[in-house]
Amino acid sequence: MQKLLVLLRNSCSRYFFQQFDVSLFLNLFIRSLGVIFLISLGSILFQYQDLLITDTVPTIENLKANRYILNIFKIVSPIYFIYFLWISILFSICLILGFIPFWAIAYNVIIYSSLQILLPTFLRFQWDVLLIEVAIFSLLLISPSLIGVFPKKRYRLTW
Repeated sequence: MQKLLVLLRNSCSRYFFQQFDVSLFLNLFIRSLGVIFLISLGSILFQYQDLLITDTVPTIENLKANRYILNIFKIVSPIYFIYFLWISILFSICLILGFIPFWAIAYNVIIYSSLQILLPTFLRFQWDVLLIEVAIFSLLLISPSLIGVFPKKRYRLTW
């Protein structure tokens, strides 16, 4: 009876308290987040000049006075923001490749939330807010010291 109870205890503890290997799913999640950022930021970059003309862009003083924490316009003029968009696209490609995921997601979150301040009519949909929320949540899953997200052993995800 004692052996049966020990077996039951060991099997239950293995089932409920075992450390799960999430490297494959984390890899897929990070890469798919990079694809979503690449598509979203690429479409915004393609329409950037038209969006600035058609959207009611706030003045520089209003951009600097905005109360959002993730506001890059407190230190950078909106004139140079297109260069930050290009860098954000490069970081999205780094996410797709699985390279420096924490810093790439952090940079993309800051740029995307600043875009919501710059282009309020175009980027105030629930999908855009959900993208920022998921990206901020994913920062909790990844260590800042992580250089690359690659699955262990033979589960290498290739595109």
